[in-house]
Amino acid sequence: MSEVTSVWYRKPVFKRTIFDNPEMNSYVEIEVEAALEGVLRCLPANFVSHPKAIYHAEYKLVQLQEALRCGFQVPDTLLTSDYSQGKEFLDTYVRSITKPLRRGRLIKDSTVTLFYTTELSQNQLERHQDSLKVTPAYIQKRIDKQYDLRVTVFGHTVFCVAIHSQEQEDTKLDWRRKQEDLKETVFDLPQHIVDKCINLVKSLDLQYGAIDLILDTEGNYYFLEINPTGQWAWMEQELDLPMREALYRTLEGSYAK
Repeated sequence: MSEVTSVWYRKPVFKRTIFDNPEMNSYVEIEVEAALEGVLRCLPANFVSHPKAIYHAEYKLVQLQEALRCGFQVPDTLLTSDYSQGKEFLDTYVRSITKPLRRGRLIKDSTVTLFYTTELSQNQLERHQDSLKVTPAYIQKRIDKQYDLRVTVFGHTVFCVAIHSQEQEDTKLDWRRKQEDLKETVFDLPQHIVDKCINLVKSLDLQYGAIDLILDTEGNYYFLEINPTGQWAWMEQELDLPMREALYRTLEGSYAK
């Protein structure tokens, strides 16, 4: 194991369908995961990023807390399983959105259903108040956007891309709905926001992070979330950004501004 000096850890798949018995496949998956994760935790290597840090950073509430500590503006947020609290929030912020806390997809019979950021009204909340008792709702004030910004941080190297999500109705709330149709441009992020992005990644003990920000119509920057294993190759390919070189330097431990 001493020969391994760097590890790029990104979404390993442990699923196994070797046997006809689902319970046996599940057992094998757990054993494979335990073996790999155990080995990784014993490696004295430079991780991008360490699994323990990634798992911790995937919690949206942890992200919001750290973002506030780093000086970001964050949309007013409510996490609740209480209908009356949700109603009060929507009374205050008539234009609000909701999105998943963890998994943004549902798989049933090989069919994948994606859950995007959606607008939430009082009528919708009332219709789903019984479900609210079982699964809490993550609600935020809706921010009027100029752009969605994807900020990709490798150590101390930062790339920012503006996603022109407001040019199409379907992508105003969530640009992932029709990403392939959207214009994307390199964006010059102010240095104080760059510093906050670097500090956020560092505060979460990560070496890499894909941060989603909003630039609102009044010129304010809002933090939405950070994906510790988010995609970046599509921006490198479309905009000719030297991202893989930044990844190599981060794996080597030689960060560059």
